[in-house]
Amino acid sequence: MEKIKTPYGDLSLKAFTYPNNRLALLLYTDDGELFDDLTINLPYITIRDDEGFINSSIEMINTDDFNIINLLRDLGIIETSYGYTQYNFGRYDYVKFNMDVLKNYDKRGITKYLKQI
Repeated sequence: MEKIKTPYGDLSLKAFTYPNNRLALLLYTDDGELFDDLTINLPYITIRDDEGFINSSIEMINTDDFNIINLLRDLGIIETSYGYTQYNFGRYDYVKFNMDVLKNYDKRGITKYLKQI
């Protein structure tokens, strides 16, 4: 499976399903440690199965030289960004994921997610 190359090292993307059948994407280091949750589950906002919200904590690793959302867009993982959504005290980037590209990073997880929904 492909890795996401960042200034913080190569990261693996793993797909899971939130209890409400939404797509959950997590990032892991090469030694299997959880680096960060890429997505956040905002259950009271209606979205399609290929959409999600980028977790605001991931923005903490963004610098002038590196932006995770731009990288994911460049890699084709994010197909479209609809802008930011305010939810409680957080601000999250609302995006559409390219499910075919996501399979390059975690085929098993994306296939399982698509079967569950």
